[in-house]
This record gives sequence, C-alpha cells and structure tokens, in this order.
Amino acid sequence: MTDARTVNLHAALAGRMARTVGVDLARAGEQGLVDPPAWKAAVERCTQCGDPAACAGWLSAQLPPEDLDACAVAKPSAPAFCNNRLMFDRLNRLIER
Repeated sequence: MTDARTVNLHAALAGRMARTVGVDLARAGEQGLVDPPAWKAAVERCTQCGDPAACAGWLSAQLPPEDLDACAVAKPSAPAFCNNRLMFDRLNRLIER
C-alpha cells in the first residue's frame, strides 16, 4: 500500500502534468471521459514512476499553462517517461472544447 504522502505528491504531479499539457480535467469529467476511478488509476500509475524529481523538473521547465494560452503556443505533450502520457494524449484528442 502506498502512503498518503506519496499519493498526495503524485496526485499533485499528475494534476500539474494534465494542466501543463492542456488537459482540462473538469471538462473531461463533465464529458464522461474521466471519472474518479479513472483518476485514481492515473495517480496510481504516477506513483509507479521511478523518478518523480525528473517529472517535477520537466514541469518546472515548461511555461505555465496560462502563459501558453495567452500567447497561443502549442502545449507540449507529456514526456516519454510519463506513465500517463497515453491517457493525457487521448484526453486531448477527445475533449470537446
């Protein structure tokens, strides 16, 4: 079992990753694309990451999502090492904007 501190860290990282790559989790939920069990599974996948410091570093090196919106720059894809990359890519394709 994963301790609460680890789960909270990875929930925060996964949420930041979603925002950074342009996934609006609230909208995805409204459209039935992500429900609480799916998000729990995403956080669990994140806890399996071997290098959360690399994730935090990658996130810190990206422009904040609001800056990307303001300057119409394409949002990055999640890095190859992200255990949730495929989910984030799928959500970006499916979310109706």
